[in-house]
Amino acid sequence: MATKLRKALRKEKLVIEYTAEVIKEALHDFSVKKPAPLLAWDQGLFLACRQHINDLGPRGKLDHKGSDGKTVFERINRHGKYRGMCGESFVIGKERPKEVVLALIIDLNNSSKQNRRAMMEQKFIKGAVCTGYNIKYGVWTVFAYTSQ
Repeated sequence: MATKLRKALRKEKLVIEYTAEVIKEALHDFSVKKPAPLLAWDQGLFLACRQHINDLGPRGKLDHKGSDGKTVFERINRHGKYRGMCGESFVIGKERPKEVVLALIIDLNNSSKQNRRAMMEQKFIKGAVCTGYNIKYGVWTVFAYTSQ
């Protein structure tokens, strides 16, 4: 995985905003951890992502809670029956899919690297993604993941 990531970074020339240090850190994480399983697409998770974008995007907000105060777990359970772990990741300002994925991998402005950890989580088996617009931040992509 780390070798493929290096090649993709060189080929796409997407590294301008990232320092060598943060790229090395991401490559290290991917080289020492077991690859996560492929996620199965889940329509309920997609609907939850879309609902979140349609709720907060016009308000210019970025938050893991909706305008009604509901958490990601409560939001996804409006669209299905989910138990176990769940997660949500955001990427703002990136339009090209490869840029979105790279932003999740690098997870630049997140000291805990929660987005990267979510991508690498072994227990997540279902996922979905939706991209929309936020009036304050521009293009906004929301990912949701669950373990069941």
